[in-house]
Order: sequence, then C-alpha cells, then structure tokens
Amino acid sequence: MKGHFNKNSQDYRLILMQKKQKLDESNNLTRIRKEGTYSSTNLIRGSMINEMHAIFSECQKTNEKNSLRNRVMVDNIVHKNSFYQRENVWRIFDQRYLSCPPWILLSIARPAKEGVNSTDFIGQTYLYYVFRERLVHEFMTECIWSKWKNKQTKIEYSDAVNFFTLKEKDVPAIRQWSEKTIVRCAQSTLAALRDFGILRGTVNKSIQKPRISLEAAFQLLCILKAEGHEGRALIEARDWRLFLLNEVEVIELFTRMSMMKWIRFERSGQTTILELVRIPEESI
Repeated sequence: MKGHFNKNSQDYRLILMQKKQKLDESNNLTRIRKEGTYSSTNLIRGSMINEMHAIFSECQKTNEKNSLRNRVMVDNIVHKNSFYQRENVWRIFDQRYLSCPPWILLSIARPAKEGVNSTDFIGQTYLYYVFRERLVHEFMTECIWSKWKNKQTKIEYSDAVNFFTLKEKDVPAIRQWSEKTIVRCAQSTLAALRDFGILRGTVNKSIQKPRISLEAAFQLLCILKAEGHEGRALIEARDWRLFLLNEVEVIELFTRMSMMKWIRFERSGQTTILELVRIPEESI
C-alpha cells in the first residue's frame, strides 16, 4: 500500500526536512512520557472529564495560563463549591495537560465545542491522561490488554488492586501507599477508564473497544516518532494497546492518514516506511 507522494522528488524531501526541523525545535514530544508520574494524589481524582471539558472549552477563548486559572479559581467555571476543590481541578489540568506543548491545548479545545462526549475530545484527553498517569498506562498495556487479547472482558476492582500491589516491587513510590490508598486508586482508575470509553458498566464493569479519532491516533504516532520509533516498530509499539488496537488495525489507521496526506506510508514485504507530512500543530 502506498501514499500519494513521489519519494524521489527533491522538493518533497526538502519539505519533509523543514517540517521535521520545525517539529524538533518547537514541539518536544519526547517529554510527554518522561513527565508521567506515579502519584496517588492525582490518580484518585479520576478522569475529571467534565471539569476538563469546561476548561478546554475556555481554551477556545484564551490559553494564557493566568487567565485560565482565574476562570477556574475565581469565576468557578468548573462548578466546585470550595476553593480546595477548585485547586484540585486546576492542579490536575496543569499536571496532565498544561505542561504539554501549547498546540495540544488548542487541538483538544477544538472538538470540545462538540460536547464532552465528542470522540475526538475524549480520545485526545485520554491520550495525555494515560501518558501522565503512568500506573494507568501500565495497567492498560499489561492487565487490560492481556484480558482483551484472551477474550476476557470482565474486569473487577480487585484486578486493579492486585496489579497495583504487585507493582510495589518495581515502583518505590507505591510502597509508601496504604492499602486504603491502593483501593481508592484502583476504584478511581476503573471509573476513569469508564469515562474514557474503555470500560462500561457501573457496578459490574466490562472491557470494550473504545472509539478513536484519527487525530488522537496521529498524535500518538507523532509521539512515537519523536521518541525514535521507525518503520515496523511504529506498528508494533505497545502504546497502541491503550486503544486496544492490534497491528492490523494500526495499519488501517496509517492507511487512512496516508489518504489524508498526513503521512507517507509504504509497506513492501518486511520493509515499512513511514514519514510525517503534516506536522502535529497544523490544524485540519
């Protein structure tokens, strides 16, 4: 399968070089994963999807940090009764989203106007939530993915509790958490994954295939490219498990991006070539 680009064109290669340079200089996407945390304080807050939607809706007017903070803390656009609650909302927004490159805020703000249940809004907010909350990322790519791959859709909070408890061996921070804290983190994680469409059900939860917008998939691809993934490694990256995607489905997404002229994508035997044509900050 091939994109619609002449790979031998000198002008085309020059455009790619210029776009790559701009991407490297202005959008250091490698820090997205590096700044993820193992914080029980943040994890317990869950998705806060409605509060995040209120703030991102405001980002359509301004993405200036002090103005946004005033709208949350003073004007109370998130509808919280106490200063403490509003402070928690702002801290979560800051930790998960505000430290990302500025274009990401604008990218999430655009579909926010379609409502909190917009596939594109949900997909993008989930992407950066799960990269920032490292324990959720590992829970998704290990525990949830394993169940899904083995056609097991039932999920209980004890699955998350057991997973988090076992992670104590590898993550010193978790060793400081009390049993009660781990239970609360497990409950909040499952509730958040339900908000993002990974799980369904209130009492009895089950895993389901989430919808993913092409924009969210493209941004994940850009992060992988920034981290140095190339060729076949882009298809095989574990991070596609965040959306419960297998390799065939990833290839289908890449083909759609190629048709949109966002990327150049070619596969021949064991050789895979993928190059960005559109840079992430370019609106569509």
